Amino acid sequence: MSGRAPERRTTTMTMSTRHRFVVAASTLLVGLSSSALAQDAVQWRVEDGGNGHWYAVIEELTLWTESVEHARNLGGELASINSTEENTLVRDLVIASDLWCGADGVWLGGHKPDKGQNNWVWTDGAPWNFTSWCPDGDGNDSGTDPSARYLQWNKYSNDPCWDDHRNTGCWDGEQGNPGYVIEWSDDCNGDGIVDYGQILDGTLLDCNANGRPDLCEDSSIVVRVPQDAASIAEAAQLCPAGVIEVGPGIWELAVDVDGADLVIRGTDRETT
Repeated sequence: MSGRAPERRTTTMTMSTRHRFVVAASTLLVGLSSSALAQDAVQWRVEDGGNGHWYAVIEELTLWTESVEHARNLGGELASINSTEENTLVRDLVIASDLWCGADGVWLGGHKPDKGQNNWVWTDGAPWNFTSWCPDGDGNDSGTDPSARYLQWNKYSNDPCWDDHRNTGCWDGEQGNPGYVIEWSDDCNGDGIVDYGQILDGTLLDCNANGRPDLCEDSSIVVRVPQDAASIAEAAQLCPAGVIEVGPGIWELAVDVDGADLVIRGTDRETT
């Protein structure tokens, strides 16, 4: 890397402050090679007796361990289920998705940390106080297959229920199950409303499209062109007060957008 300091220029410009919030959410999902769009997410509303969380089925061929990371990259967790009502909601989403590999379906957040033990837990730390096992199973296949430690939906004669399986899913030794159920529950600003819904309706900005509101991020928000937005203009609409990266180069341009500071810079900028 050259020791030359990056060029920095400042200018002022005016552009529309109309923010395309739904574009931001869908950009994230497409970027992670999933086919579920933001509008596919369903809320279990408090007024309907629910918890206010949002749920969606993400279509992506993945191992269970990979699906944990991917769900978190989307700002959520693999879904945990703690009641008959919640199970019905998620089950209906699974049926509507019609994602099956034979009888094997999409992943849930349950797993057994220890082989040979029937000690199921949820990845989000929720209590394990409800089950919906298939009639011929109890989630304890460790006697015949100690590797069956991960929770999936099973089609079971078109009456979906829970089943334990290997991490590799239906494509044993290869790629995994056809998707997973994600649940969004975070309320980082403590206003009593799940953040994901506020991102979808435009109440909260998510410039870098990671499923987390910008106001709860610890560092400067960076929107990359073309990874996160197709153009600088689109990036500026998504994030009117942040950093836009366009490479290559070590240049940097400070822009005033309708009174908000925006930085456009090359991806090869020097860091200290």
